[in-house]
Amino acid sequence: ARRLARRRAEHRWPNFPVGVNVGKSRQTDLDRATGDYVRAFSLLRAYGDFFVLNLSSPNTPGLRSLQQETHLRTLLEAVAAANPSPAKPILVKIAPDLGEKELGKILEVVLSGSCDGLVATNTLPTPGPRGLVGGLSGRPLSERSTEVIRFLVRESAGRLPIVAAGGIFDPADAQEKLDAGASLLEAYTGFVFRGPSFARTISQGLLRGRD
Repeated sequence: ARRLARRRAEHRWPNFPVGVNVGKSRQTDLDRATGDYVRAFSLLRAYGDFFVLNLSSPNTPGLRSLQQETHLRTLLEAVAAANPSPAKPILVKIAPDLGEKELGKILEVVLSGSCDGLVATNTLPTPGPRGLVGGLSGRPLSERSTEVIRFLVRESAGRLPIVAAGGIFDPADAQEKLDAGASLLEAYTGFVFRGPSFARTISQGLLRGRD
């Protein structure tokens, strides 16, 4: 928050929407997680154009349990109470390995509460060396991410904006996500491997495909 405040004061604020990803601290117990999210959101609310509540990172022990119906409803209600009018859009980032029943419960909550969209999906949990657990991103995530997007779009009848994330490396990958019903695209691994021209390459490729 201090860094963002300094950028604004120095007139170095970007001319594009700023999204803020919020997750609980590893040191915060699950029974205090809601307070952690609300505090972080309140500190950063003035600087973000939209916010993503990350409930699915495999790098934070126990975090993924916040996707369960009761936890999710409590969290969204608490963040909504800290988000007065004009409210900032709130999205929830979900895991790729949830079953259809679990995804259906998430949809029930977000469609009936104060949530403006979903990000599908986070990284795939995978065991690492020395018993560590991390997230697998990029190509191995692509197919499952698209499957989750199709399910969410179908079951919500297109009422909920979906941000696609997972395995986007080229215009064909991007088009696949859009064809599945995604409203926006998020990329990280593709940007790392493709370099600074990544976003332009994707955008130009999509435009050529519409000619």
